Amino acid sequence: MIKTRIKDKSIVAISDTHGFHRDLKIRYCDILICCGDICTDGNEKEIEDFFKWFSSQPSHHKVFCNGNHDLIFELEPDQAEAIIPENVIFIKNESKEITDGLVFHHYDSHDFIDCVNQEKVNILINHIPPKGYLDNSRGSHFQTEILKENKFDFGFFGHVHECFGEDLIRNTTLFNCSSYNYITAPSLTQSIFRERPEQWGLRGDKEMWYYLEWKSASGNPKAENLITWIKGIFVDYILKEGLIRDNEMVYFESFDQSGMSGGNIYLPWWKETGFPLLEERLSKFTK
Repeated sequence: MIKTRIKDKSIVAISDTHGFHRDLKIRYCDILICCGDICTDGNEKEIEDFFKWFSSQPSHHKVFCNGNHDLIFELEPDQAEAIIPENVIFIKNESKEITDGLVFHHYDSHDFIDCVNQEKVNILINHIPPKGYLDNSRGSHFQTEILKENKFDFGFFGHVHECFGEDLIRNTTLFNCSSYNYITAPSLTQSIFRERPEQWGLRGDKEMWYYLEWKSASGNPKAENLITWIKGIFVDYILKEGLIRDNEMVYFESFDQSGMSGGNIYLPWWKETGFPLLEERLSKFTK
């Protein structure tokens, strides 16, 4: 599961849930993206249940493209589109402006490619990643080609479960948002973050927890270096994006969802509770 921001919009992107969608906890976002493989081997009950779940998630917009396991979209496209809820935007071989200034594109062929308006933020989505990027040699030459020929700002993909993470092709930020391994075989890093603390210091501490969980998922440090590595991500983000208010509070605009203490993290909470909790969990998992 990828969490990021594009312009002033919060984005959550998932893919490859393969029937395990109800094991994901989606927090409110402006745009929720799914890049396909919502079932295994065309299981229509899993597809129907996915859309019931997906359409109920707390997001303003929901964008979906199908994957290779979602067979009904290739074999019976009219029947497939009929089961998509009204509040889910299905995109296939077209471009759609979802909200002001954000245009989503999906292409499987040159025949459908529209002119990319450089005055907009252009987001390419597809189930298959571009060849050579987050794909473990199983990507699409066509996706690489159109990314190099057109000035997309972001790309979201899935398909290759083990390649979750972030990359760059020219000036396009790419995300493989495959969720399957996170759901079925969480890494050590994901395991220590998965259960939320019972109490936070300030509102922003919860947002920082989610940020560290997401950012940590793309790395694979040794267990003995894990907490130091996470603390490094924490400090780097403070220096890069934080506004240090005093010795105890740091403000992040991206964490601010209004309300009292919105956007602020409380450094003593991390020193006395957050990091000790992660260390305690790590010791249990590595005994």
